[in-house]
Amino acid sequence: MSVKRQEGTAILQFEDPKVVRRLVDKDHKETQLTVNPHYPSLGAPVYRSNDPIPINHLEEFTIAVNPCVLQHLQKERRCIQDLDEIAKSVYCSYTFQGNHFVLKPSVNENTQLYFKIAKKWRKNVEDKVEEFINRFDYKEESADAELWDKVKNKCRGLRSPWMDLQYSDQTKKIIMVGKQEIVCETSRKMRDILKKAKDEIEQERTIVEEKIQFARAVELAFVFNHIKNDVQEVKLSRSKSPPVLTVKGVKKKVKLALTCINSFQSQLRNRPLGLSPTLEGFIRTLDLEKVAQIHFVPNNIKATLVLKGKLDILAIEGDVQKAQDKLKQVFGDETLNLTPEQIAVTEGDGWKVFLGELEAEAKSSSEGCRIELLKNPGSVMLTGFTNMVTDIKIKLCDYLDKKRLSSQFIPATKEQVDFVENCLDLSELLDLKNQGISLLPVRTLPTGLKVTGTAENLNTAVSAIKKELLSIQSETFTYDKPGEALALIKQNDSLKVKAGDNGCMCVLEFVTNETSTCLSKHKLPNGLSLTIWQKDILHQRADAVVCQLCNCSDPVTGVTKAILTATGIDVPEMINDIKSIMGALTEETALAISAGTLPFKELILAVTPGVGSGVNPVVGNLQSVVMNCLETAEVNQCQSIAFPTLGRPGSTLDQRVRETLTAILENCKETKSKNKYLQHIHLVEKDGSTANKFKEMAQMMVVSADSINKVDACLKKSRQMPTTLKQGYVPSVPAMLLLPTVQIAGKTVMLKKGDITQESTEAIVNSNNNSLDLNSGVSGAILKAAGSTVKDECKKIGSQANDGVVVTGGGQLQCLYIMHMVGPKTAPLITAAVEKTLGKCDQLNIATVAFPAIGTGKTSYVITRSSLVTDSLTGHIGI
Repeated sequence: MSVKRQEGTAILQFEDPKVVRRLVDKDHKETQLTVNPHYPSLGAPVYRSNDPIPINHLEEFTIAVNPCVLQHLQKERRCIQDLDEIAKSVYCSYTFQGNHFVLKPSVNENTQLYFKIAKKWRKNVEDKVEEFINRFDYKEESADAELWDKVKNKCRGLRSPWMDLQYSDQTKKIIMVGKQEIVCETSRKMRDILKKAKDEIEQERTIVEEKIQFARAVELAFVFNHIKNDVQEVKLSRSKSPPVLTVKGVKKKVKLALTCINSFQSQLRNRPLGLSPTLEGFIRTLDLEKVAQIHFVPNNIKATLVLKGKLDILAIEGDVQKAQDKLKQVFGDETLNLTPEQIAVTEGDGWKVFLGELEAEAKSSSEGCRIELLKNPGSVMLTGFTNMVTDIKIKLCDYLDKKRLSSQFIPATKEQVDFVENCLDLSELLDLKNQGISLLPVRTLPTGLKVTGTAENLNTAVSAIKKELLSIQSETFTYDKPGEALALIKQNDSLKVKAGDNGCMCVLEFVTNETSTCLSKHKLPNGLSLTIWQKDILHQRADAVVCQLCNCSDPVTGVTKAILTATGIDVPEMINDIKSIMGALTEETALAISAGTLPFKELILAVTPGVGSGVNPVVGNLQSVVMNCLETAEVNQCQSIAFPTLGRPGSTLDQRVRETLTAILENCKETKSKNKYLQHIHLVEKDGSTANKFKEMAQMMVVSADSINKVDACLKKSRQMPTTLKQGYVPSVPAMLLLPTVQIAGKTVMLKKGDITQESTEAIVNSNNNSLDLNSGVSGAILKAAGSTVKDECKKIGSQANDGVVVTGGGQLQCLYIMHMVGPKTAPLITAAVEKTLGKCDQLNIATVAFPAIGTGKTSYVITRSSLVTDSLTGHIGI
């Protein structure tokens, strides 16, 4: 309670407003006390003694509304919800009375809120309610019962949740009421619907029918098909007998349609096809209307074909030329003039069968073709659809071409050509004569076989001949010891006869100027052999030969130019091709190409840096080049590769040799277990000083590398020994040096105990039976360790005589070769077999060979002398 003495008032505060109301309403007697409610927000009581504060009393009022709008508002639940929200926001309640809103205050007059809103309550209510009413509109369109019946289905589709549409039978009007923007859009659509409906009703009241007579049914069909889309507002119908076109519709529209038809008829023209008589005769056999539908209509050409005595084009004036051009495009004729050779082909039975099949194919096709064979002047005429004519022409030409004689050249080595001509009758072997195939040997460079025959058989014959050529192998043996050449010359004829009896050909070639020397041979750590040769590289036996291309203005020089010249191909053209290839290559690239007529499997082009390329002028990237060549040879399944001296201008010979050998040794480390095909590497140099430089450097570098590997192996073996053996054991020298040895004419013979399959010599000797398949004893162990490739090679070689010595590859063994001695059982036979084996080693330039204890197995031959091998070596050397 607070007391204001000067004003003579006291203000009491109560938590419950009902208490205040009771105190104010209570009659206070026998006191001079007046009680009035006091509102802090007003700052004074509502009534002062004898001086009341003026208060606006809120009274209900009404707002007029369009009856249709009011009816819509009362009916729509969404509208009522919106109206309730508005009334709540302005503290009023509403009711409907006639066409009015009745609005009353919803606040108690004895509340503080009542006094706060009293001043602007009516204005706020009027603004909000009128704003809500103005959202809605009312439109109406006049429509009699007939018009409403025609449009009522379309009108129902215009209704929406915020717009209602009704028809009044009394006022003959369509009423639209709802949200203002929806009503406006619906009213616009309604006017369009009513306009179209009125026009339709008007048209239905003025329907007429007109008939147009045509001279020919084809003209009627043509006009009908081309004007029907232009006169869709009338109904067209036609009858073929007599040809009459009926036009039915509203009088005004019928008149417009007749004008359109007459205009189209005035443009029609009859023109000839402009094609040959034979082609016109073919078109007469077709369905002319179908031809027009397929070829004229899709291309918007207003034309058709008319047959009345003669075949014409009926088209509008502007499309006559288009129709003629289209017919020339769709139809065509071809005449194939035959050569005398082809005329002879057409007289055979094969031609008749082929022609019958073509005619059957043409008849079964949707696009036909007529084939006529004119005996005089000897030609074939094709008439019909262009696609079919072209297809038949191709097949005819293909058939005649297959019957045409042609030739094809098959590259082959000189040895293969000689063998085919002298020892192998391929015509009889492959039954080529019955196929009309003939062979002609070509001995001028490039050497090979010229195959001639009909084209249809030529490719098959060439493939068969190539396959046979692959089976023809040659081996070259050099006999350069004193007296050997003279002895062979004396026995030349008998050797040829003996070779022929065995299905071979023997050719003796006497060379006096060319020298071929094997300077050294080395076993590389990964099992490959490295051989240094002093000879012309063109005479080297290898699967692949490396040609150096210098990345400069003149890439082909020296040895490379000699090799490429020897291929038998035009050298300037080849050089231009190589230059064009080099534009797409980079330095260090190795590319395998065909060796042409040379007896190599591949030529490997090795790109080395040229002068001024920015690479070290001394070393360059020669190591990478050599390693890429070795990898290329392996990828192309080459067993051997021959290198000339590589390098680039500016580098010394020592640098070239060292880099080449370094690359080979590095490749050995990287491919120790990867090489599947490559087994032999040859370094070939014609110049003696250069070849000797390779020999000296190889002896230092390869032996050094091999020694390191042996030391590593020794250390590894020592680590695996039992501890009792390792204590105090210091291997000072290789155990090999402690084995018993003997020197015979500079050749070392060593006796060694061990497993021969583990030896790393270049060759090992196997004492085998006649069929080369002895599977017991040492022979069985060797064949098992060597693997299936050696067994397959033995099977291919076949049965051998008792005194024979044959050579196979080493297979999975560490050696390069296996020497198979066939069946020696006595000391003389063993000695002869050993001498033959040593002779084979000389022929193959084999430096080291391992012999087993021959004759101690199942042969049961007791050896009484242990010097058979040394005796044989002595006899072989000639001491």
